[in-house]
Amino acid sequence: MESQKPFYATVAERLIEQLEAGTAPWQKPWRAGGPPAPLPMNPATGRRYKGINAIQLASRGHADPRWMTYKQAEAAGARVRPGEAGTSIQYWKFTEDQPQGQTVRLERPRVFFATVFNAEQIDGLPPLALRAPDWNPVERAEQLLQASGARIEHGESNRAFYRPDTDTIHLPARTQFATPAEYYAIALHELGHWSGHASRLDRDQSHPYASVGYAQEELRAEIASMMLGEELGIGHDPGQHAAYVGNWITLLRNDPLEVFRAAADAEKIQGYVRGLEQHHDQAQQAGPAAPALAQSPAQRVPQAQRAVFLHVPFEHKEEAKALGARWHRQAQAWFVPAGVDAAPFSQWTHPVRTSPAQERALQPDRAYLAVPYGERKVAKAAGAAWDPAARSWFVGPDADVQKLTRWQPGSLGAEQGPAMRPQEEFAQALRAMGCVVSGEHPVMDGKKHRIAVEGAGAGNGEAGGEAFYIGHLAARSSGYIKNPQTGIDMQWKAKGYRLEPGEKQRMLAEAGSKLRARADALLQMQEQAAERVRLQMGELLPAAQPTPYMQAKGIAPQAGVFTDGEGKRTCVPMVDAGGRQWSMQYIEENGARRFAQDGRRDGCFHAVGGLDALARAPALVIGEGYATASSLSQSLGFATVAAFEPGNLPAVAKALHARFPGKPVVIAADDDRHLELTQGINPGRAKAREAARSTGGTVLLPVFAVGENRYPAGLPPITPQNYREHLRTGNGLAAEQLAALAQMQGMTDFNDLAQRSALGRQGLDRQVRPAVQDAIEKRRLQRAPQGDAVRQAPKPARGAGLRVG
Repeated sequence: MESQKPFYATVAERLIEQLEAGTAPWQKPWRAGGPPAPLPMNPATGRRYKGINAIQLASRGHADPRWMTYKQAEAAGARVRPGEAGTSIQYWKFTEDQPQGQTVRLERPRVFFATVFNAEQIDGLPPLALRAPDWNPVERAEQLLQASGARIEHGESNRAFYRPDTDTIHLPARTQFATPAEYYAIALHELGHWSGHASRLDRDQSHPYASVGYAQEELRAEIASMMLGEELGIGHDPGQHAAYVGNWITLLRNDPLEVFRAAADAEKIQGYVRGLEQHHDQAQQAGPAAPALAQSPAQRVPQAQRAVFLHVPFEHKEEAKALGARWHRQAQAWFVPAGVDAAPFSQWTHPVRTSPAQERALQPDRAYLAVPYGERKVAKAAGAAWDPAARSWFVGPDADVQKLTRWQPGSLGAEQGPAMRPQEEFAQALRAMGCVVSGEHPVMDGKKHRIAVEGAGAGNGEAGGEAFYIGHLAARSSGYIKNPQTGIDMQWKAKGYRLEPGEKQRMLAEAGSKLRARADALLQMQEQAAERVRLQMGELLPAAQPTPYMQAKGIAPQAGVFTDGEGKRTCVPMVDAGGRQWSMQYIEENGARRFAQDGRRDGCFHAVGGLDALARAPALVIGEGYATASSLSQSLGFATVAAFEPGNLPAVAKALHARFPGKPVVIAADDDRHLELTQGINPGRAKAREAARSTGGTVLLPVFAVGENRYPAGLPPITPQNYREHLRTGNGLAAEQLAALAQMQGMTDFNDLAQRSALGRQGLDRQVRPAVQDAIEKRRLQRAPQGDAVRQAPKPARGAGLRVG
């Protein structure tokens, strides 16, 4: 039944039908001067529908753009005609009003659905009155192009395109267009592509012509140009992009959710391009005496000696703003700008704790240098300083700037070296971008490949640990590389020579600047999340009775875990090795888990029983999930640690080993054998071994009863390839294979061993206690003074010294 399909799938199906018929919303031409074609809007609120809702409503084929709910029609004195079918839309709720009158941001946005009716289905509404715009569409479009600052080159005979590697828009001469409006309609479409550059909205534009990625980008630009055409009154000509229709149909059939993403990205494009016009107008109004906030990003940051950050509650923001306070986007805080008397703001200046991110925001931007390794000592003597986070040299506070001029990124030319094969040259470029080239990389087959990056950490919702590249072998080989950790991308073409140290360091200098900016922004988001969680802690209760999740996992409540007023949700605080709480894990009744939005995860953990209890524990026993750590604690009789994710195990192990260097480290890993079949990896085992290597620790894997965690030998094998085919088509794997896979998924960790395995809690005790006791004894022997070894008491029996029962 259609009602059972996801909302986006229903919209995608309709769009596929309309694309085949040539009647999709963005396939309908509209020319300036002709009848207006406004986008769907709600006359009750005066606002336009956006994103997938705009596409959904525009696809219904009504000439009247007005849509409203049944109640809104009644409130307007109108009535929906009997028998008329409504159209579903969805909307998201990101904030919630509290009884105290405050508005708080929801940790997890909620989705709702509503049914709306078109004005043509409603009796009693006044006739549609469309006003002609009170501006000249051509003049406004020209102003927008000027405000963007985009480099536009004319001269193409019959082509219009955007070139990402040079960041330029290429158009035919204006005289080749029948009307000025047609010229600007095409120019705005290409401006949509231009917005995707890494320095703007940062969309992936590396895909070759006729590829899926190319079709995705064209779909976004086409929907955005339809929106801009309606907004500016310049018109829209879909005929220029009819060649992509077949690709769009295939795209939506293979991935119906793409319509949701494309509509959302198109709204971002439209908003970004419109915002350029507004920023330009504001800058003109400000004039030459405009404050620093209207200047470059490096100049926008107020200096410490001239700016004061404020602690302004949400309900006071309008008052502070009226007095002259301004909002600092990088630091995410209000501040008193230069030249404004700070006295009226005294109620918001005490007490104020400036966060590390704010302190860094107050520092002048660092000027990074391209210093080859062999010249580092000379640069250091001239005042260059090393930024370990950015992995690059920068101009130090006491530097002789003149002596450092030679290492400014723009001062180094490309030095040609011996020729090399394209694969070697592309590998050199990958390394320069911070990628770890090993094994089969680079694979230059024109397809997208993921590759590890240097210094990748866990958590925080980052693309974490992976870059991607596309390499083409041709008469002149080419490719594209993007490292999400640094935000740097590269359009690569074979040159036949090596990247010399100067050229590599120039890339690192550029990456250093962007990496530091990303780190500052990330830390600021984490600081805000920590503050939200701190406030939320006041509304939670200690989990005195087992929550539904604890009951399902067979674990008892432990000190330091909280729940809501109904006792249904399990809330597990996440702290760093210093004891500061940064985030929270929320576990629902059904076992669904999520983290506080934007909260820090890297290096954060939960000590079952508390940090004080962990300090008294004879060993650092670290598991992945909270249930695993709790089961281990119940078996061992002392505090254990939950790292929450496999990728977080190394960071947590290192942090706790540094704080408690005398304790042995035991990583109680998950054994993700099912992922070996479906993805070709076992992250639980791999990350546990990495954590153990970095701390001199031991890895402990659960051993299940026969057949509980192994794929049956008599069934056809499951591979990543046939599993992906199964996900895509629903075919490819038999019911027996899926049942075996589900059995393996339920048998991965030590809590599963205690609760689900035939071995039960006794099996957990037999495997864990002796192994941990061995680790404790080995560490004791290592720390014993020489000469005492021969006088030691006999080794206790396995399990002795640990609580039993």
